[in-house]
Amino acid sequence: MTLRITSCQTLRETNRNSSSLPLSEDSIATIVATGKQYFIRDPLLTGFAIRVSPKGKANYIVESRVKGQTNGSARRITLGSVQKVSLKEARKRAVLLLSEFESGVDPVKAKYERELKGTTLGALLEQFLATKRLKERTKRDYRADIEKYFKSYLNKPVISLEPSVIRSWYISGANTPVSIDRAYRALKSVLQFGVGMQVIESNPAQSVTDMGIRYKPSKRNSFIPFDEVGLLLKAIIELSLNDNLNVTVRDWFLLVLFTGLRSLESRSILKSDLDFKGRRFTVRETKNSKALILPMTDTLYNLFKFQCNHNSSCEYVFPNRFGTGKLAEHRKSVSKIYDKASVEHKTIHDLRRTFASMAEFIGINQNIISVVLNHSARNITQQYIQVQWPVIVEAMTRVEAFINQQYAKIALGKMKDLTDLLYR
Repeated sequence: MTLRITSCQTLRETNRNSSSLPLSEDSIATIVATGKQYFIRDPLLTGFAIRVSPKGKANYIVESRVKGQTNGSARRITLGSVQKVSLKEARKRAVLLLSEFESGVDPVKAKYERELKGTTLGALLEQFLATKRLKERTKRDYRADIEKYFKSYLNKPVISLEPSVIRSWYISGANTPVSIDRAYRALKSVLQFGVGMQVIESNPAQSVTDMGIRYKPSKRNSFIPFDEVGLLLKAIIELSLNDNLNVTVRDWFLLVLFTGLRSLESRSILKSDLDFKGRRFTVRETKNSKALILPMTDTLYNLFKFQCNHNSSCEYVFPNRFGTGKLAEHRKSVSKIYDKASVEHKTIHDLRRTFASMAEFIGINQNIISVVLNHSARNITQQYIQVQWPVIVEAMTRVEAFINQQYAKIALGKMKDLTDLLYR
């Protein structure tokens, strides 16, 4: 059954081309094309008719307005072709629909709502991912979390996912609070989308927050002590000189340490975004989707030059081992660096916190640090402040000098400059 809205004016115009001959199998058999649209209305059931197109295609229809809606548009509902639906069946359907109109129910809206209420969690998830502007990685995470924890509900209507079900699931995840809370946030976002789509009237996941049972996983704040930064650099040099460290992973690690870039941001840099003449580079795949332009300090300039010569065939500065895409997080190689330096293992993101801590330690303004780290402004004042390029260059040059000082302390002045050892 096809539902279609037709204006009152259109109905008045089509009535001029209507016939009021009684509907019967005989009258249906006489339908012919006239080059114009016309109607054969049933005088025994007001609102029931056959619409004949200019080319002679005939369909049973119902036309009416919802009782009580004086300003509402008239509805025209197509019941089906006269060749596929019998007159008896069509009249039966018409009686049911017209009774709904008479009782104040809009069949078109009611059918739409029934379809919405039947929307499954899986269908809602896919519509959410197709509609929202999310990065591909975020989409993969949303899908993975919901499919992992709510697999049994993917083919069930969203309305079957009750607050008590979500609360019980959430509470049962006390041993893995970080994973559970991440999946909860994904589910809550998808269900809130469902509220906007009118699939559900309220968000059943909200009860977890309202009842105050959300887990509060401690935020990671670990960083590398400054005296261990020199040990890491010494380890990197020794591993490189002995050919025990992949040079692409090595330089990616150093880039994060010298810039504070996030892992994905640093691994996604394209060679086309390196400006050696202007001594700057652009990071386009950022967390906040805002391109970040940073200066090439001496170390970074030589690092990028080396990588462009070493990996000449791939568009990424740090390609994977096949040269077909960006570098993956080489945790084993990173662990090798920490093991060689005999320091506690940290994550790549700890290098970002270390960069920020070093910048603050040597007296760089927090607004400048925020700009370099590409953090979104948290207040109106930060939005007004426009940090100038020379200030950013000076800040990153000072951090570079501080990092080299940590290495010099370990080397006791007996070893060459970091750049000389790695890139010349």
